[in-house]
This record gives sequence, structure tokens and C-alpha cells, in this order.
Amino acid sequence: MDGVECDYRTNHVLSLDLSGCCLFGSINSNSTLFRLVHLQTLNLAYNNFNYSQIPSQVGQLSNLTYLNLSYSYFSGQIHNLSRLISLDLSYNDQLKLHKPSLRDLVQKFTNLKELHLSGVNISSTVPDILANFSSLESLRLSYCGLRGEFPIDIFQLPNLKMLDISDNPDLKSHLPSFQLGSLFKSLMFSRTNFVGELPFSVGNLAYLEVLDFASCNFIGQLPSSLCNLTKLTSLDLSNNSFRAPTNFSWIGKLSNLNSLSLYHVGLTGDFPFWLMNITHLSSLDLGYNQLTGPIPSWLLNLTNLVDLYLDHNHFIGQIPSCLIYETRIERLFLGSNQLSGQIPSQTNNHSELIILELSSNKLQGSIPSTLSNLKNLDTLSFHSNNLSGVVVVNIFFQLKTLRTLMLSYNNLWLLIESNTNAIIPNFTHLGLASCNLSELPHFLHNQYELQLLDLSSNNIQGPIPSWLWNISKNSLST
Repeated sequence: MDGVECDYRTNHVLSLDLSGCCLFGSINSNSTLFRLVHLQTLNLAYNNFNYSQIPSQVGQLSNLTYLNLSYSYFSGQIHNLSRLISLDLSYNDQLKLHKPSLRDLVQKFTNLKELHLSGVNISSTVPDILANFSSLESLRLSYCGLRGEFPIDIFQLPNLKMLDISDNPDLKSHLPSFQLGSLFKSLMFSRTNFVGELPFSVGNLAYLEVLDFASCNFIGQLPSSLCNLTKLTSLDLSNNSFRAPTNFSWIGKLSNLNSLSLYHVGLTGDFPFWLMNITHLSSLDLGYNQLTGPIPSWLLNLTNLVDLYLDHNHFIGQIPSCLIYETRIERLFLGSNQLSGQIPSQTNNHSELIILELSSNKLQGSIPSTLSNLKNLDTLSFHSNNLSGVVVVNIFFQLKTLRTLMLSYNNLWLLIESNTNAIIPNFTHLGLASCNLSELPHFLHNQYELQLLDLSSNNIQGPIPSWLWNISKNSLST
């Protein structure tokens, strides 16, 4: 039977994996589950237990060593368990870890290898006894309301490979010196209150694949030893206070990177040429810097690129049409730059774009009708440019997955053709301010998922019709 593992000699059930099986409701205290006294592994992740309590009878499974209840909509307190080697209760946002506390829970787990409590309401300090768990390999405590000083000795645990304490803004500490031979594969402490400078010894983490310390309070220069981390696949240095000017060219040596975020790190000058060497990149974020010059067409050579964030810089020139029509890019953010010229138009379309964000630039001319060929679009934002001419709104109705359409604050004249056969997308965000409208668009009648609707600065006349107060009345916030 799928998900069931038995001892072939005794027929005792040793492992039960019911993850993602669409289970719903609570677990009865008389459930036959609790008769499986030889059970060593229990996985009920990715189900919906409707915010019921974790049954105390789980504690009676005295041979249980692996327990995974993540993403399962449990609530209440966590009962004492023993003998566990792996515990995963992640992302049960109604679970609390107060009585017993985190210290009470873990002090019985002397052989613990994995402790995953991300998204659980812990709201306490991190117990220093965790630094004694020499067998610990993976510790995930993100978004738990942790506070106080993070025990720095945890970084020195000999077998620790995965550490995620991100999204705990009241958690303070600094990075220690790292020894050669450290086994870390993933270090994530973004959006915490870590301070100081990065130690040169961070280059000793030869096995590191993920490094994320976005939105901390690091200062000084980045150590040149970071170029030794050649196994890195994901690097996020965003939104810190590095001393300017900071040299980032060493990143070009990290040829295995597939995700790189340098959001708000003080990049200046032309588009970084050293990115040409990182051909595996699928996600690149250079937003909120001071980059200038044109956007290079050689980005087309980064054939794995899916997410590209270049917003809030000072890029000039025209938008390379290849970025819209000839790549695998799904999310393209070019807003808040100095880009000019026309929105590229191209008949041949191999685009997989989901989001096209071009707002707050100096784009001119008309909106090309070929955009209606971008069949995967969810978001299309052109607001606050110098676009002009007549736009037949019905071209956007051909985009069946379109949810956000922002055309406000240009020199556009919107023309809405009456077509009873048109299937109109269900918009969530619709910006039609300053679009020379003389009447309320009739297609709003059938909009029931709108969260934002902007019809300001138009020429709409006459009484406000009563049907306007009924559209999207359960979702509209602005």
C-alpha cells in the first residue's frame, strides 16, 4: 500500500506517510492510528485538520522518531514528545509553543537531527541548550517571533548543515568566525537584527549553497573571500549598509548561481558586465540601485532567466524587444527608470511573460496591439509614462488570465467597444485614471474580484449608477 512501510518479519507498521492526501477534520482520540505502537515515522503534512488540536495520544507512540505535521492547519499547544530525531511542525500558524516552551520541548530531544518550527508562534528567546545538540543537522525557525540574543555557539555545531532563522526582526546577534571543514549548506537569517561586518572566514564555508542575509544591519566592506563559495546557487545580499563603494565583481566567479539578489546595495554605473559569466541565472534582482546606461541586449544570452527585476534605477534608452518576446522571462520589472522610446512590438512571439511592469518611465507612442499575443499575462502596468493615442481596451480582453491592468496617467484615449460576446477577465487591480473616459466602463458590471479601482481624473458625467456600489463589494478596498 502506498505510504505504508511494514517490518517484513513481524508485519508491524513502521512508517505511515499520508502527506498531501486531502485529509480533513480532526483526529479522533480513539483513532486506530494510536494502536500502531511500533510506528517510527508519521507524516501527515499538507493536509487540512481544520485548526483542531494535535491529539495528546501522539505522545503514546513511544517508538516515534520522525514526526512531520507541517502545513496541516493544526492549532493549540504542542504536547511533550520524546525520542524524536526529526520534528517538523512548520507553518501551522495557529500552533503555540508557550506551555511547554521551546526550551521545555527540546530539552528531551538529546539526539535531535532536524527541528523545523518555521511559522509556529514561539515568541521567546532561542534556548542556549540548542548549542549542545551535537547531532543537529537542520534548524528552521523562521517567522516565529523570536527575540533576544541568538546563541552564537549554534553556528559551531559540528553537523549543522541548514540554518534558517529569517523573518525574526527582534532577534539579535553577529556572525562568528567559521572554521575550515564546516558543513553548512544553507545559511538564512534575512530580516533579523544581525549587525557588524561579515567575517573574512565566511569564505571557509566550502559546501555552502544558499546564503541569504537580506535586510539585516551589516556594515563595512564585503570580504573578498566570498568568491571562494563556488558551490553557491542562491545569494541574497539585499538591503544592508555596506560601505560605498563596494566591489561586487567577484560574484561573476560564482558560475553556479541560479538566484542572485542585489536589491538596494548601492550599485552604480553601467549594467554589471560580470553577470555575463553566470549563465545559470534564473532570478536576478538589481532593483533600487543607481545603475544607468542602456539595458544590454546580451541578457538574451542568459537563457534560463525567469525573473528579472531592474526597477527603480536610472536606466536610459529603449527596451530591448528580445526581453519581452524572445526569452523565457516570466516576470519583468522595469518600472521607475528613465526608459524612452516606444513599447516594443513584435509579431513573432515566444514569450512566457506573466508580469510586465513598465510604469514611471518616459515611454512614448501608442500601446502596440501585439501585446494581446502575450497569452500568459497576469499583470500589465504602463502607468505614469508619456504614452498617447487611442487604445481599444478590448485588446486586453483577449488576455484571459489578466488580473492587473494599470494605464493611468498617460495621454491615452480609451475606447471600449460594445461586444456582448467578449469574455472579460476578472480584474483585481484596474487603473484607468486620466484616460479621457466620458462614462463609466460598462464592463465593470461583471467585475466581482476587484481590490483596487481608479477612475479619477477623467471626464465622467451624470449620476453615479446604483450598480457601481454592487461590484466587487466583498473584495474592493481602494
